[in-house]
Amino acid sequence: MLHAIAYKVVDHIDETEKPTENSEGFDEWKEIDALFLQWIYSTLSKQYLDRVLELKTTAREIWVKLENIFLNNKSARAGNLNQQFSNLTLWSCSPLPDYLQKLKEIASQLTDVGQPVDELRLVIQPVQGLPPEYAVAGALIHQLAPSWDDACTMLHHEEMCIKNQNAVGNSLAVLAATAEPS
Repeated sequence: MLHAIAYKVVDHIDETEKPTENSEGFDEWKEIDALFLQWIYSTLSKQYLDRVLELKTTAREIWVKLENIFLNNKSARAGNLNQQFSNLTLWSCSPLPDYLQKLKEIASQLTDVGQPVDELRLVIQPVQGLPPEYAVAGALIHQLAPSWDDACTMLHHEEMCIKNQNAVGNSLAVLAATAEPS
C-alpha cells in the first residue's frame, strides 16, 4: 500500500471504478495497471504467484484475491501469533537482539491481523522469556514500564553486565585452578 500511495496508483487497487475502454485516458490507465500488476507479481513467492497469476486481469482483481488469501485465515493466524508471542524465549532465538527483533516482528504481524499489541505488553513480554540472570533488568522494566526502546536498552546493558560478570568469574576460576597451593 505504501508503494501504491507513493506512486499515486491507489486507484488501481481500491474500489475506484476503472475507466471504460472508450474513455479518454484508458490506454494510460491500462499501461499503469499492467506495470503495477507486474510489481505485485514480482513481490510474490511462487506459492502465491501460482494461486493468483491470470491473464486479462487487473491489479485490483489480484489485490482482492491476495487480500482474501491472507485475511481469510485471520483468526487462526492471530491465535497462532499470540501463542508464539507469549511463548517465545531468549533460549529459543538467542542472541538477545534476535529475540527482541522476533518479538517486535510478531507484534507487527499481530497488528496486521487486527490484534495489535499495546506498548505495555510489548515492553513486558520480553521479560517473561528471559533466564534468571536478567532478573534485575526485568524487575526494573516491570516497575518502570519504560518505552520499547528504553526496555531494549536496559536489557542490552544487563546482557553486557552478565557477560562481564561471567568473564570475571571465569578469570578467577582459571587463576584459582592454576595457583599453587602454599
